[in-house]
Amino acid sequence: MKFLSFLTSRGFAVFLLAVSIGLLVSWNKYPNLYSPIFLIIPACLFLSISLCIANRITACKLKRDIRFWGSTAFHIGMLVIVAATSLGYSIRFFAMIVLPQGVSVTLDDKSFVAVYEDRLHSGGRPFVNLKLNEFEAKYAEEQFPVEYIADITIGIIDKDGYRNLTDKIRINKPFNYDGYNILFENSGYSPRFVLKDRDGGVIFNSYINLSNNIKSEDVFYIKEAGLTLYTRFFPDVFREGTKAGSRSPMTRNPAFGIKVVKRNSPFTDAWKGILKKGESARFDNMTLEFADLKPYVVIKVVKDPTYWGIFAGWILIILGLLIRYMPMVKQLQTISNNQQPTTNN
Repeated sequence: MKFLSFLTSRGFAVFLLAVSIGLLVSWNKYPNLYSPIFLIIPACLFLSISLCIANRITACKLKRDIRFWGSTAFHIGMLVIVAATSLGYSIRFFAMIVLPQGVSVTLDDKSFVAVYEDRLHSGGRPFVNLKLNEFEAKYAEEQFPVEYIADITIGIIDKDGYRNLTDKIRINKPFNYDGYNILFENSGYSPRFVLKDRDGGVIFNSYINLSNNIKSEDVFYIKEAGLTLYTRFFPDVFREGTKAGSRSPMTRNPAFGIKVVKRNSPFTDAWKGILKKGESARFDNMTLEFADLKPYVVIKVVKDPTYWGIFAGWILIILGLLIRYMPMVKQLQTISNNQQPTTNN
């Protein structure tokens, strides 16, 4: 009997709730810490609240007024949220996809896809083939971004076979398929640099993931030639004597400011200047060309069946609190009105 009282005590429930919140925060920051054994904590919390509800129903057979039903709705809402948040880590799917223009990517392509949550369906993910056709960024007054539009072809396999769908995905306008939400996360531009030796042989030829921040510098290495390249992106470059900058964030006249340094001589610049798309620079019997620039978008793919459970749980909690305490508020208002002094004329 004492053990049952302990299980249904408010202090035990508050302790379990605090531990559960701590686990949820830890899992969000460090997903690898997740283990099914931790589900014991929310399971105990679910049991404690369930026994508390059963105990209240048994003890209040005669007096089941509106406040009783409000309290019951509140506790049922807590049960729904505990169940939904606990099961979420077992049934939720969450992945981030880097999608370069013109490249087809599936959810199993580890070169472009990072899967963060997929514990239940790791062997049976849906076949979704994504390809970025075009990307457009719209600006107000040529300075302030107001809209990002990714034109994407989505290939899916369902009961009708393989089919392609084309949709424009914007921020706050995802594409929905079979419970999966495909959302726009962010975007950028990836340059292709080609380095050749004096005989025209290709030493390096690749697209590079570099920062598109106009105010910051990035760096990458060409190990084959022992070079370090410091870069800065100018989407709409201008030159005034020795000064260079970008007129706007719009990609109308793209260029990269580049400083080339040899790994064995880090304090001497092998070459320094600005390359527009299609331009090249010669130094130390080598040629560096800014050959191409392609946009890419980062897409988020999410499936969370627990969303509506959490939403329903919060609705029950709010309604339960209103039903539970509204009569008390009205009673206090009535007492306050009755205690107001009256004046005799």
